Amino acid sequence: MGKRGATTMSVRGTGNQAGNGNNGAAPSFAPIETELKLRALPSVLNQVRTSPAILQCARNKGTIRRLEATYYDTTDRQLFDAGVCLRVRRSGKQFTQTIKRPTINGPLVREEWEALVGTLAPDLSVLPTAEIDGIFNTIAVDQLVPILVARIRRHAIALDVPDGQIEVAFDDGVTGAEQEPVSEIELELKQGRAAALYQFGLGLLDVAPLCLETQSKSARGYALALKISPSAVKAGSSNLRREDSADEGIAKLLSGCQQQILANLCPAASGHEPEGVHQLRVALRRLHTAFYILRRELDAPSLQALDSEAKRFARTLGPARNWDVFIDSTLAGIEKANLRDIEFSTLGNASAPSGIKPSA
Repeated sequence: MGKRGATTMSVRGTGNQAGNGNNGAAPSFAPIETELKLRALPSVLNQVRTSPAILQCARNKGTIRRLEATYYDTTDRQLFDAGVCLRVRRSGKQFTQTIKRPTINGPLVREEWEALVGTLAPDLSVLPTAEIDGIFNTIAVDQLVPILVARIRRHAIALDVPDGQIEVAFDDGVTGAEQEPVSEIELELKQGRAAALYQFGLGLLDVAPLCLETQSKSARGYALALKISPSAVKAGSSNLRREDSADEGIAKLLSGCQQQILANLCPAASGHEPEGVHQLRVALRRLHTAFYILRRELDAPSLQALDSEAKRFARTLGPARNWDVFIDSTLAGIEKANLRDIEFSTLGNASAPSGIKPSA
């Protein structure tokens, strides 16, 4: 994302209150959270934090906390394979256990259950694990081992904006045994409509270059621990229903395109997944097609600008896709011919146009 670009939000729903409690503490469940996460260089964090965009809306100087989060799983990574995240976070003398899982609504949408516990050790008895996922029916707490630790310095500031109230958190730290740097800005809606987040987030792009962050801290830590790269994601099946209104149908159609775009940003940027670039281009073409089909219903300058930006983005991915096809298909086919006295390694390792390198 450059100075200006599309932003999106993360919505995390909570489960129903349940659990028998432990250590004298009843389970604590947060309301639905609407969150926008942006990645930035450490120097940019301070630039944004001290910018007029923040200072003019800030209620006060905010609070600074040091957070230590330990993520747990079985030795054979059963939770990871199920897409479930189990974390215990320490802030001061308080320990909060959290279970998260993705939903069908996209890579930035997660459900979340929280409860206070007595130590950094996980305690499954304080959470409604039966409601969260059947996998906990087969996992005992003594099977859980620490997988990675994230240590974050968080500066949170309450903001009053025209259309609501927002908490902005500047996170700086590391995650995982490899000490993967974490440098990001989280915008959480406290009151008002989600449009307030979009508007404020777009304003921050005029302060400094920021990128949309689609991976959680745990996902990045797991990727390093397991030495895996993010995989490309194809478009899911349509969830349109006959009884949907026109507005609902349009929202579902565009949301499906958005989800595929977001899911393939990391695979495309990793340099290790040629299919990521391909699926990102597919998602952008789907979005352009949707705008074309709905051009009469969506005759708005802002959406026309988004369509133009999607087409421009797709064009910039063209050289990378052409290079991947050349390396993985064209050149690979020639090499199979076993031509004598011809060495292809130099060509295969050469940099592609625009500084894009072949996927490994």
